[in-house]
Amino acid sequence: METPVKKDQIIEICPDSVNEAGDGVARIQGGFVIFCKDLLPDERGTAKVIKVSANYAVARVISRENDSGLRREVTCPYYAKGCGGCAYLHVTEEGQLSLGTQRVADCIERIGGFRADNGSSGTGGFRADNGSSGTGGFRAENGSSDTLGADGTRYPGVLPCISPEGNHLRNKTAYPFFEIDRRIRTGFYARASHRPVPFEPGKPCPHENPLAAAIREKIEALASERKIPAYDEATGKGILRHLTVRISDRTGLAMAIITANARKLPFESELTASLSAAFPELASLWLCSSTGAGNAVLGGSLRLLFGRTELECVLGTTRFLISPDSFFQVSTAGAEMLYDTVYRFAGLTPGEQVLDLYCGAGTIGLYLIDRFRKDHPDAALPKLTGIEIVDSAVDNASRNAVLNGIGGAGFICGNVPEVIGRIDPGKPGIVIIDPPRKGTDEVLIASLRALAPSRIIYVSCNPATLARDLKSICADELYRIEAVQPVNMFPDTGHVESIALLQRMSNTRSKEITLDVDMEDYHRRLRVPL
Repeated sequence: METPVKKDQIIEICPDSVNEAGDGVARIQGGFVIFCKDLLPDERGTAKVIKVSANYAVARVISRENDSGLRREVTCPYYAKGCGGCAYLHVTEEGQLSLGTQRVADCIERIGGFRADNGSSGTGGFRADNGSSGTGGFRAENGSSDTLGADGTRYPGVLPCISPEGNHLRNKTAYPFFEIDRRIRTGFYARASHRPVPFEPGKPCPHENPLAAAIREKIEALASERKIPAYDEATGKGILRHLTVRISDRTGLAMAIITANARKLPFESELTASLSAAFPELASLWLCSSTGAGNAVLGGSLRLLFGRTELECVLGTTRFLISPDSFFQVSTAGAEMLYDTVYRFAGLTPGEQVLDLYCGAGTIGLYLIDRFRKDHPDAALPKLTGIEIVDSAVDNASRNAVLNGIGGAGFICGNVPEVIGRIDPGKPGIVIIDPPRKGTDEVLIASLRALAPSRIIYVSCNPATLARDLKSICADELYRIEAVQPVNMFPDTGHVESIALLQRMSNTRSKEITLDVDMEDYHRRLRVPL
């Protein structure tokens, strides 16, 4: 089939959106898509087509005629070197929020078969579509009216994206080791490659936690002095593969994990002693022995070199013990914003059953119960059941419940889609699902629909798989989307989390809560089923 453009063709291009990688996205005749790095919406440029496939092409900018109001000057010293850490450094803060809202809404419409009010992304509510667009599609009310809830209250669907403020937001960073000019360095990879972009001594990544940067530079110096070689993927030789540093923002303590192609590090005792002496804040140092093929950051067996087996992290007032391989949200401020939104959406009631799927170390469920306890000190606590596949995370979750004095919480280790069909969680009033980036599968979705909780909260790190799964969950009008809230967890990266609130259509009883998204003129009222 002939494509609208050819390789090496020079074209004029004007994107209408930006993808997660920061590429401008232009749609031309027949829905054909052209991706072009370093062009923003409303910018027009001349570009050369460098790749063509059946449905899309990739172009490289030759010149840009104008600058969008979304563009800002980049001051990071590593951006121009092709660092793949931040894709949106050239976009203003307001622009990142606007583009985040647009991207989530675009996925819901294009992939999920949903349509926003008046065709405008990021505004308006959704309701079940009985027309020809397919099972599970949604369409908006026409005219000036938003979609009507169960009792006739107007309610918008995709809310404006929100974001935490401040710098050094990452509480976990994984760095590959490089060997450059006979010295050990760390940094990031260039975008879509394994080309090293090493950090210069004394010039950390602008988003890097200062303690993490100091630990990283100390390990670089020690390894260089003792000539411990970096691992070479091409030859399979060398030792040092990755360094992972976790920071507990509220306690000021850290955990470091060195991933190595070895069962024991050269000069291990000396390295351990030097780090523990230099950093009283370093609560533990681990070795992850990864001697096989592949490039997984924590893909081997773990051994504690010194310190505590877990790092205590705090979200709000809820405390969590985190193992090296436990999942924990990488932005503390972002996680609190995310979980506070889940709490407002949940509308928990005394004693109801809460099922937390892909629960990790129990962070979402325990955070919600802890907040409920503080808001309703005399009420019976909701009853929490969590399911998670990582054994150490399940152990952490159980201990975290004890740590926070939350009785009656239970956690099950297993593959979520398989376990959910074998257990009896009672009749949950609410199910919270926080799957990995690939989303969930039809087995779990069928089980969710069979459980038929009055509401489902879907927390997603990938708006594309969120949209796909929402379409299946909402099929045959069993559930209705009540709200979708994007959260820009990591400013400058293009990564957007989303929280979707679904209400079972057959439910008619409701209770009113106020959703304050902390933005001027965006005080919304929800109808949340009991």
